[in-house]
Amino acid sequence: MKTAALAGIRVLDASRILAGPFAAQILGEYGAEVLKIEPPGGDDTRQWGPPFQGPQSAYFQSCNRNKSSLVLDLEKVSDRTRFNQLLAKADIYLDNFLPHSQSKWGVDEARLNRQFPRLVHGHISSFPVGHARAEEKGYDLALQAETGWIALNGAPDDPVGSKVGVAVLDVLSGQMLANALLAGLVKRLRTGQGCGVSVSLVQTALYCLVNVASNALVSGKPSQRWGNAHANIVPYQDFACRDGRLVLAIGNDRQFQSFCGVMGLGKDPISQMNNPQRVQNRDLVVRTIAKVLADQPMERLLRQLRAIGVPCAPLLSPLEALQRFSEGVVAIRHDALGEVKFPRFPVQSMGIAASTAPPLLGEGGAEMADRWLTE
Repeated sequence: MKTAALAGIRVLDASRILAGPFAAQILGEYGAEVLKIEPPGGDDTRQWGPPFQGPQSAYFQSCNRNKSSLVLDLEKVSDRTRFNQLLAKADIYLDNFLPHSQSKWGVDEARLNRQFPRLVHGHISSFPVGHARAEEKGYDLALQAETGWIALNGAPDDPVGSKVGVAVLDVLSGQMLANALLAGLVKRLRTGQGCGVSVSLVQTALYCLVNVASNALVSGKPSQRWGNAHANIVPYQDFACRDGRLVLAIGNDRQFQSFCGVMGLGKDPISQMNNPQRVQNRDLVVRTIAKVLADQPMERLLRQLRAIGVPCAPLLSPLEALQRFSEGVVAIRHDALGEVKFPRFPVQSMGIAASTAPPLLGEGGAEMADRWLTE
């Protein structure tokens, strides 16, 4: 059996809600010991439901696996002392406190660098460190609005736009923080010194606009809303067929020509168009394809197109997707909760730890803390 990549690494997770806990969960997937510090009453997301499984919200379960929970009231001197003792034993620390709270609890970057020089510590926030709005609390919906994501999504004729269905900026920021903390561990391995890293949801949102940002910066024009279509590739969207909706994700001219051949469009003028020409003639291309696909049964289309290497897929709900790819769902037992199900960690072919269920409030934390402090 492979040794987990982060076996023996101790992570003190003082973050709440989604982005920070998601980053700590990723570290736990790699085998780190994660001690989640919760205030009396617990992380806010414990109450974000229904649905609930026993006393625990499904939302909390999504980002707090592979952890033990320790309740500390940092307003109390005794709990703050224990918190500092744990910091001295940790390899990684992360939080999403506002700057004034970081100073209040003694976890600002300057103090951590000075007092715990081998500690790799990470901070996640709405706005970058030093920004004029650094003290503002931020939530994914508001930041999707302010960074262009809502305006980018939704149907072309929608006057408002639509948020992404997942709190995508929290998730992406959590991934960024986990990557940064792993890079910090590599730095410590090479130099013997820890470091501080910080990730903001705003900068993550802008960074992850990727080609949309490049299109806007190069053209100087506002981004259009394309619904399920693509600004730079045609056809790359969903189409109605006889018994559902089929997504075509044709990425090059060879695939398009193969598609035209199997769909009886080999002699149609659109079959001779390259991608820039198809983008320029989007309405004609889409209208022609829609007419051909409208009476085709879904499963036959999928078989035909996949056989010739044309990327395509049925448009499914999340539950349908989880059922279709059931090998990607893990079920583990918890003494109080019963069977807990969640998506499998996507990284393979290296030492990944066996997942543990998200803890009940206070579950396992005191025991883990005592072991850290006595070893």
